[in-house]
Amino acid sequence: MAFTRNRILDFPKLVIAILSNLSKSLSIEVHDMIQTFELAHYSKQAFSWARLNLKYTAFIFLNDMIIKKYYEDDDYKTFKGRILLAVDGFSLNLPNVEKLGRKFGYNKNQNGQGINPIASCIALYDILNELVISSSLRRFKTSERKMAEKGIDSMLKLIPGKKYLLVADRGFPSIGMLSYLVAKNIDFVIRNQCPFFVEFDDVYNGKSNDLIKTVKVDAVRYRDNKDYAEIFNKLNRELKLRMVKVEIGVDKYEYLITNLLDNTEFPHSELKEIYRKRWCIETDIKRKKVLSELENFASKTSFRIKQEFYAKILILNFSNMMINDIEEDLQKEKNDTSFKINRNIAYGLIKKSILKSFASNLDLQKETDYMVGYIKRQYTRIKPNRIFERKKSNSRLKYHWNQRRSS
Repeated sequence: MAFTRNRILDFPKLVIAILSNLSKSLSIEVHDMIQTFELAHYSKQAFSWARLNLKYTAFIFLNDMIIKKYYEDDDYKTFKGRILLAVDGFSLNLPNVEKLGRKFGYNKNQNGQGINPIASCIALYDILNELVISSSLRRFKTSERKMAEKGIDSMLKLIPGKKYLLVADRGFPSIGMLSYLVAKNIDFVIRNQCPFFVEFDDVYNGKSNDLIKTVKVDAVRYRDNKDYAEIFNKLNRELKLRMVKVEIGVDKYEYLITNLLDNTEFPHSELKEIYRKRWCIETDIKRKKVLSELENFASKTSFRIKQEFYAKILILNFSNMMINDIEEDLQKEKNDTSFKINRNIAYGLIKKSILKSFASNLDLQKETDYMVGYIKRQYTRIKPNRIFERKKSNSRLKYHWNQRRSS
């Protein structure tokens, strides 16, 4: 379908309408759109048809555009010249519709019976700038490692020539995955299970808390990771790695595997701090998951589910880019970096204002200035080096079962 000038709802208006009305029923979407763009009449059927002809990849493309633009200059936060990344895998519960279960898979109970449709997701997240650089929605139980690698490949094509430091949880490391990261010139700090490599037994048994070793890709490791054969051969079947043991509480320890071998530039204490940022961001990703209502799907087809998912990632990034600039101005005005914008409030306001701001009869600059001024007043102060205890909760997300009606 070509979006032409003669259409009542052209491409820009359709995208804006979808972004500003995510998770709303079709009737509400159409009502808001008619009111804002002053359309004489526009039916649910016409809007639904227009949405069907807008590929979900359009939102991926738009997100890639703003991400690429954001990193074109050096005006963004880094850690020792590196973009600090967190890779996070999670599941999304989908509306309880049989065709979605067939497409994405089911979350099963202890008896093996399908309870509700569910999808696997991955997010490659810039910790310091709070942006989702790459994301993916796939069938349930798709390999998170493979999804992460595809996301990294996309990132390297989109914003090449940068230095990266990836922080990940213990579900991600394998001899193949680590070899892949080394081959891509990506630094990493990854939590691993004990024991992980026999080469680091001295760390596991308490004889050392910081050790550098050459890990050989022997016949068994090679056999179990055949997908990485080309990379293994490129690296001469060996990796030089560093294992550190960090204390996280009374008699509680974690083991971190890294290729940051310079203990002068990256001392033991700093590696612990790098990984602490990962735990803080894991909580933040879960907050954003609820904040952007990723599980609150109004659609009940796989096409529209993907459309909503990638549209929500786009609006999340767009909002955080705007908030980052506002927060930077606020900190300059206060001469204090402990001042932080309340992103919950700001995100809701930006999302709500998108449709209104782009209406043809409004002064865009005036609306934007008002929104920026209001957001700047929604701040709090965060004490430096504040550490929050991770809280375990059995509570479900607000829209866990996705039983909301869609029009």
